[in-house]
Amino acid sequence: MTLFGPDVSQYQQGLVPPDPHGIGFGICRASIGQMVDLTAVGPINWCRQHNVPVVAYHYVYPTKTHPASAQAETFHKAVGNDSKINCMIDWESDTNDNCHPDGGPQEPAWSDVTAVANAIRNLGHKVALLYAPDWYWSAQGSPTMAGAGFDLVAAEYGAKPWPTGSMTSVYAARGGDASADWRAYGGLTPVLLQFSCQVTWGNKQLDMNAYRGDPAVLGNWFTTWNKETTVATTYPDGYNSPPTQKTIEEVFARASVKMLHPEYKNRWKALMIASEGKLGIGGAGRSTAQQQAVFLDRHYVVTSGGCCIYQGKRYQLKKGAAHAAPPLRSFHENIVQGWSAAVDAVGDLKWAAANCEAYGLEQATWGGEVWHFQFTEFPHSVSQWIKEGSKPPTKWVIPGAPPTTTPPPTTTPPPTTTPPPTTNWVTDLMNKMPVLKKGNQGVPVKRCQHFLALSGQMDPNNMGNFDGIFGSGTEGALNRFLATKGATQDGVCDRDCWDWFMEAGNGIPNLVKGSTGMDVQRMQRMLSANGKMDPSNRANFDGVFGSGTESALKSFQSSKGLTADGQCGQKTWTSLLNG
Repeated sequence: MTLFGPDVSQYQQGLVPPDPHGIGFGICRASIGQMVDLTAVGPINWCRQHNVPVVAYHYVYPTKTHPASAQAETFHKAVGNDSKINCMIDWESDTNDNCHPDGGPQEPAWSDVTAVANAIRNLGHKVALLYAPDWYWSAQGSPTMAGAGFDLVAAEYGAKPWPTGSMTSVYAARGGDASADWRAYGGLTPVLLQFSCQVTWGNKQLDMNAYRGDPAVLGNWFTTWNKETTVATTYPDGYNSPPTQKTIEEVFARASVKMLHPEYKNRWKALMIASEGKLGIGGAGRSTAQQQAVFLDRHYVVTSGGCCIYQGKRYQLKKGAAHAAPPLRSFHENIVQGWSAAVDAVGDLKWAAANCEAYGLEQATWGGEVWHFQFTEFPHSVSQWIKEGSKPPTKWVIPGAPPTTTPPPTTTPPPTTTPPPTTNWVTDLMNKMPVLKKGNQGVPVKRCQHFLALSGQMDPNNMGNFDGIFGSGTEGALNRFLATKGATQDGVCDRDCWDWFMEAGNGIPNLVKGSTGMDVQRMQRMLSANGKMDPSNRANFDGVFGSGTESALKSFQSSKGLTADGQCGQKTWTSLLNG
């Protein structure tokens, strides 16, 4: 089977993509040396919206003048710091590109290619494709390209005048699948062929690539989107902000949604998919501290009467405010086996009410909250749920899902009068992280500052940024970070912030000598915050768990009374972050 994929760069500014029919993948230029190609985000989002596999590419420059780490950081920034986006390396000369930085012609060598590719991999991106035209490969001494982790993208347009027209007509004119341009060189056989730069697609002419093979294996090279990328409405900055269209993947990547019980996420995601964009999530999980903040914001103390009692005082709901239960009395909190078990829905709530029961959910309109949805088998109040034995949810068969022969888990655990303890150590750790704001000082602030530097919001070369004092500079950097997460820019580093810093919703891995990537960089930053690595030495934060990092980790473990085994697991992570 032959698939075609357009290659978009700054030369196609103003591109209006046509219907995606016939397009099997997309390629877009994200960065050139240390310069961002501003066209990257548009094509990536177009591919995401149309479920088209995509790869972003980086145009390599010589590392003598453009350090590999700086080029990698430029690519990472160009794709929105999204490590899910796979990268393709573009290896060719740059003599007259009208958007390259100053410095004249660029002639990268093979060693530059491998250095930059490895630096990008260290930031979490998959780099499996290499665009290497045979003419440039030959000019660089015909090096062996096999063994470096690449598959080849060849390029050959033939003799001028180059044919123009549609992708199918130009490909046929160039010999199609039988073209000799598919030949192997440098130890690699092309998996993609760029066969033209004159194909008309939409309202522009551009480079076009062909792929011969099984579409199911495109994920070896491209970022493939979950088919559950139905667009949903969400409110990233609270209910008073304008609604935003996000994919289901993006909604479920939010820290508050990651806190939902796995069975609840299973049911609600299926309902969102069935709604075909009608339904989204405004609010989901909260820590107990967050629940307390919400409750106190919406209620005030009264001497008599009131609507509820908390810590021996009577509280009355503020006029116009929505009810919020006191701490430990809301299914939004992580009390069901360490997870939250309710969402505040946004979108077509009438549609949700009419269809949710088939997915094991109900519109719990207690207190007039028509937006609140929870498990059908749960009572509306946490206190009643506790009285009934704190039963976990039943495993639900989603409508349309393939049948399962696995019996559902028992739903009658021994009665208890208290919520079950949290069993997920990562969730428990995130819940215990301190809430920081302007005026705080100490090691917890240093940890926050190091994470802000790692996220690109504070200058890692300015040692004044790691003074452990939460001042105006730290507050501004934190608000910039919160903005990247669609969160309220209130200058407060809370539980969600720590979750985002650590990407804790994806789990916190055990690290050992030889590990690489962003998790290692996080550990290195925490070692520095705890006084075990020099913040002025950028080599200490290279994302490579080598001997120096191991020595620093063992020193930290010894200082905390931990086994100094040089491995970063649950106890060491807990101490690094909150010890």
